Amino acid sequence: PSGELIISTGTTVNYTGTLTDADANLDTISWSFPGGMPNVSSAQNPGNVTYNNTGVFTTTLDVTDTDGAACVQQTRTITVEEQPGQIPDPVSQEDNTGLLGTDYPGHVVLAANDLGMHCADQDDSIFSVLPPFNVLHAQVIKRGFSDNDPPVVLSDSQVSVVYSAASNPNDPVGPDSINSTSANFPVGGSGVPLIYKGNFWDLDPPVTGNPIGFDVYAPLFFGLLNPNALSQDLGLPAPETMLLRECLPPPFANGTGDCAFAQQAMSGINDPYLSNVPQHTHFDEDFSFFNDLLGGLDGVDGKPLGSIVTGVKWFRADGIPILPVDDQGRGNAYPLVRVQALQGGIPIASTDVVLPVAAEADCQLCHADPVDCIDPGLPPEIQTDQCNGLAYTPTSISGKEFVGETIDGAPGDTTEQKLLNAAKINILRLHDAKHGTMLDATRKVVCASCHYTPALDLAQVGPTDTPDGTAGSGLPGTEQPQHISMSRAMHGHHGNLVFNGEKVFPDMLPPVDNLGVARNPLLAAEILQETCYQCHPGKRTKCLRGAMGGAGIVCQDCHGSMTQVGDDFTENFPVDGTADFSKRVSWASEPKCQSCHTGDAASPNHPSGAIVAADGIRLLQAYPDFEHADEGGNATPIVSSNSRFGENESLYRLSGNADGSGKGHGGLMCEGCHGSTHAIWPNANDNANDNVAAKQLQGHTGSIIQCSTCHENDLGLTRNGPHGMHQVAPVSMNNGQIDTTVAFTIWTEDHKEVNDASCRGCHGNNGQGTVLSRTAADRTLLCKEDEKCDGKFMINGEEERLIFVPRGTEVSCTLCHDNKIK
Repeated sequence: PSGELIISTGTTVNYTGTLTDADANLDTISWSFPGGMPNVSSAQNPGNVTYNNTGVFTTTLDVTDTDGAACVQQTRTITVEEQPGQIPDPVSQEDNTGLLGTDYPGHVVLAANDLGMHCADQDDSIFSVLPPFNVLHAQVIKRGFSDNDPPVVLSDSQVSVVYSAASNPNDPVGPDSINSTSANFPVGGSGVPLIYKGNFWDLDPPVTGNPIGFDVYAPLFFGLLNPNALSQDLGLPAPETMLLRECLPPPFANGTGDCAFAQQAMSGINDPYLSNVPQHTHFDEDFSFFNDLLGGLDGVDGKPLGSIVTGVKWFRADGIPILPVDDQGRGNAYPLVRVQALQGGIPIASTDVVLPVAAEADCQLCHADPVDCIDPGLPPEIQTDQCNGLAYTPTSISGKEFVGETIDGAPGDTTEQKLLNAAKINILRLHDAKHGTMLDATRKVVCASCHYTPALDLAQVGPTDTPDGTAGSGLPGTEQPQHISMSRAMHGHHGNLVFNGEKVFPDMLPPVDNLGVARNPLLAAEILQETCYQCHPGKRTKCLRGAMGGAGIVCQDCHGSMTQVGDDFTENFPVDGTADFSKRVSWASEPKCQSCHTGDAASPNHPSGAIVAADGIRLLQAYPDFEHADEGGNATPIVSSNSRFGENESLYRLSGNADGSGKGHGGLMCEGCHGSTHAIWPNANDNANDNVAAKQLQGHTGSIIQCSTCHENDLGLTRNGPHGMHQVAPVSMNNGQIDTTVAFTIWTEDHKEVNDASCRGCHGNNGQGTVLSRTAADRTLLCKEDEKCDGKFMINGEEERLIFVPRGTEVSCTLCHDNKIK
């Protein structure tokens, strides 16, 4: 490890050293591990050191050469904390449905996955698109108890944050679905059935003896990845982004320092299937997002695509190696982790969030040989759905004939993986025939070694050309500037495929046609299955599962068609290696919230060509209606510079820190209150794991809207909430009885003192109510006029008129009294 590391007692740390000398005459190597076992080592790569006692320890590495000169001593600080309190155990699960905020009233944890869906290959023996690598962000808030004691976002000097496996008793997969390990075999004794999760860490003795994951992904680490660093349940190293330009050597950067890499582990790493040990995260005050690579390039709103994002104040875990199979062997793309804030090793706040991961890239739909689909051992749904005559056996490329390996001949630990690997083999052979490569002869290929993708550019250096690794390491390298990007290769190539005069992947219909007729939702769903969901996790996983997906929005409404997505900056790479940054940069050039949420009811801010929803406020498409693929457009996202719903950074997942625009809220990240990208709360399935965090934080699904989540005190009459909202914390009814545990807000009693114009943005220009004024949960409000109220009730010794307002009601002035806005 590099830099400061915070771990729990019993944790094992793997140490490696990179030593260089001008005359290559190193003499002695000496390590010292106070607090760890073993304590002393003279090996360059001493391996594992276990820490069983609490304290702050300094590891040192001393080296001298044959001339007697001492190298600069390297030190690392290791802080060992006590194991935190009781956590969910994968053997005997506790009930996780209670509101954890009530257990820890003084603090709150907001947490989210950064993308809403990560993907990973479960079998890396042929080729790999993405490794097991998930990302968790969390913020810890000290709740506010008075005007002089407001909520505060805490840093690592005040708290630490850990994550462990958790489960949801209402999980659609099963009440005991927990994912604590990526190991393949339970170790609890004989007779335990085999559970296959993936082969990333499996050793490959016939070839290199290294873990398969190392042989595949070493080219992307420029010689900085050590095979000893990859062991079961330990993910790929992720760098400290703020140090990259200081540490990476030429030609990648101009740094001369030491790179800080951190590896995240699964909570079952110490004893797979039996243990669930919380794993520590790392704190970022600021965060570098491709700053040097893309910092000078304008994004969709005039801001740089890459930048230093200041004041994020989040705890980050990059590279958690989770795979989409739970500890019972069942597929679950939405496993839960419990995120705990600790002070002195004691939990002070906790929230359960989804760490989504899918392996649903169905290459076999088109690339499996039909012979492979006849295997009677295949599940019936695969024989009927995935082997339905669409299998592709190329026979006419350069006169060569391709026949996929049979199920028995293709590698794989499961029948399904053998089928997928047969398709992968066909893909490599097709690639070799078309482009003169020799991929099938080598296998264990990572596509990104030739086809650049920012998703795997952990060093944030852009497309690189390192044919032999770096510094003569002898490791395979990269040749990305010579080839189109991964996005262009996949989206652009497949989007342009034509068979019998028709596109193999059809274009999506616009939300509304030229006559103003809305598209058929069933037809849209069918086209989605034939396009994005052919490769992205959708047919079974349905990664577009949040509020927008539930409302009928599809991928193309935000991102455009496959050809538009694939029309990126690498078009000229095969010709002269030059980048055209007038085109898209995948993972960076994305639509924003304000591309569709351009304004409110009073100021909708609709640009020319916008496709407006029936509510007259929101847009149904993130780009103008004249930019569809069949009309030659590039689906450039709309930008609303003055939307109250706009992000303050280049991407939603980076946004939220307060910037004076009113778009942030006390330094909170957007995803903490709204949910992860593609999974904005709520999920339509009330029992879905995605909804657990919102229920724990505020008692119901949907974006975090209850002020009492972070504010204990009565806020008074204010519109200083997120996006200029008033406070939301009305009393509720429980089985017809008034629930006095939630204090009355004075809003419904005294809001007449507010200027009417300020109400129009959400409640409508005429006070008629709009989608922006919908109640997020069942409400019981104060009411003024007897004929509109549900009755009179005694509250704290006083008689009050109340009205019950069901969830989803568009609150209007006339709901409780005569309209005051006209």
